[in-house]
Amino acid sequence: MGSLRHNLSVGGVMIAAVTLASPSLAQETPDVQGKVAKRFTDTAVDAVDCEGFGPLCQVIAGRTVFYVDEAVRHAFIGRVYDLEAKVDLTERTLAVIAPSADIEGAPAVGLRWADLPWDSAIIRNEGGALKVAVFSDLHCGYCQRLSAALHDAPDIEAHEFLVGMAQSEGPSRAIGCAEDPEAALAAYYAARSLPAGSCDRDIVAPAREAAQRIGLTGTPTFLRPDGAVTAGFRDIDTLRAWIAEGQAEETVQ
Repeated sequence: MGSLRHNLSVGGVMIAAVTLASPSLAQETPDVQGKVAKRFTDTAVDAVDCEGFGPLCQVIAGRTVFYVDEAVRHAFIGRVYDLEAKVDLTERTLAVIAPSADIEGAPAVGLRWADLPWDSAIIRNEGGALKVAVFSDLHCGYCQRLSAALHDAPDIEAHEFLVGMAQSEGPSRAIGCAEDPEAALAAYYAARSLPAGSCDRDIVAPAREAAQRIGLTGTPTFLRPDGAVTAGFRDIDTLRAWIAEGQAEETVQ
């Protein structure tokens, strides 16, 4: 008997419930790992597991966990919960591969502020007193809201790194090739328009590598100069206070 699956994505959380029994997804999709390798050519994939995640397959790449469908057409970054077992499946994996990456305000394991791939960043509000790095994705609704909020926050200098998941990889690369990447990013969010032409500049691969090193599990994810990490949407005042807190601690030290 086939399975009936219900999926709800809310604020970076995927709730998956399988209501009828079915053969394991690992048996149904034996070539998912090959499809993942072809789709994410610049990502070193360590493992793909299609059993126990509803209609999804879990992909582990370094310290990063994300999910794809069987066709590897769609990708999802966020939390997956087993509602019947009351288990955070993503947390269970992170506890093994990145035990400290999920702690609010925890230092970024394996990545210092100075080691970020600065040439791949899109700089917002250059010269602002408060500094932060942002890992985002063009198809992340919260990232779009954050982008609009940063437009009205000249005191926050944000270095935005586009991780380019699945369908956003091409647009991310195109934005990186624009003469004015910041304006191109705003144009894409406003009207899904992209600059013409292409180049050899790749802003996606370095961003993904850095994201893996901090154990990114969702977008947006923020990194402060003192190494603290937090993930999920923050209104601009909350984000400003969090950044300022880190700079104040550095001053005291």
